[in-house]
Amino acid sequence: MGGICHSLAQVVRLALPYFRSEDRWAGRGLLGAILAIELGQVGIAVLLNSWNARFYDALQHKNASAFGYELLIFRLPGGVIYRPRRLSAVLEPRSPDSVAAMDDRSLAAFMAA
Repeated sequence: MGGICHSLAQVVRLALPYFRSEDRWAGRGLLGAILAIELGQVGIAVLLNSWNARFYDALQHKNASAFGYELLIFRLPGGVIYRPRRLSAVLEPRSPDSVAAMDDRSLAAFMAA
């Protein structure tokens, strides 16, 4: 723990004069931009992970309509900002019986198309 505190103190000691100089507003703006970009990347990763969960849940439950819908969301340029109205409707399987779902002709036709 002492090494981390020592390193952090050195970084602060080196960076503080820059943030108090004439270029302080440019430095603060750049720091703000870096923080905004990092938060944006984390937000996009979270949205992509939630899409992956919905997509693979649709595959697991053999839900052809949800599968097709998630493919459409993936193809849309603004698909990252998708928010389902009712997530349970997207995730509900087409057939309560998993064996009967394997013999779903509409799923086979959808997958072939």
